[in-house]
Amino acid sequence: MKPALGRNVRGAERFVVWGLVALGLAAGAQGAGVADANAFLAAWLGAQGELKTWSADFTQTRTLKVLTEPLRTPGRLWFAAPDQFRWELGQPPQTIALRRTNELFVIYPRLKRAERYPMTAAGGETWRDALALLDAGFPSGRAEFDARFRVLSLVETDGLATVSLEPRSVSARKFIKEIRLTLRTSDLALTANELRFADGSSLRNDFTNALANVAIPPERFDPALPADIQVVEPLKR
Repeated sequence: MKPALGRNVRGAERFVVWGLVALGLAAGAQGAGVADANAFLAAWLGAQGELKTWSADFTQTRTLKVLTEPLRTPGRLWFAAPDQFRWELGQPPQTIALRRTNELFVIYPRLKRAERYPMTAAGGETWRDALALLDAGFPSGRAEFDARFRVLSLVETDGLATVSLEPRSVSARKFIKEIRLTLRTSDLALTANELRFADGSSLRNDFTNALANVAIPPERFDPALPADIQVVEPLKR
């Protein structure tokens, strides 16, 4: 991944990559057969309101046309409703993405650099559209979900349901072709999500060791940047 995000499509893509964990999170719920797609989605959407925190290990797999082998990187994430998250990519972390209510930080410890993105800053509409997808993980109801996404398909295989979605946002569709969520049908727990981009590349996160509704210390979402970290705001350029 490149150190600078800027205002381009690739930068917005990365925001979605880190933010979309919320899109598929689900607390424990009664199992739903996927024969009735509407019933399954209703159960999944209803479960979102029960989720307060979520954390997990993950393996991120990036597939690019220019590479013969996919890139795989381990990581760890924490999420607290409604809009706080922290992704650590690499062990030790090479990139940290941290969102609080009104700002997002992308931190590169090795480069001693951090990028700050105020949520209310002028410009950068493309990446804000991308971050808006995060909020769809906890919609107030089916109407809000349907306003953000169009359901392409829902398929069950070996106890897993894969929900394929298309963003309704025109700007989001410029770089995201499809979003796939993989959930266990027994408890609606998220096991993987996948982003398929317009350039033919894809990015998949497979989650393990997930914990739901376990207290997360507030400082987990504090950037706590050392004095030697250079902080820049790319949207001011």
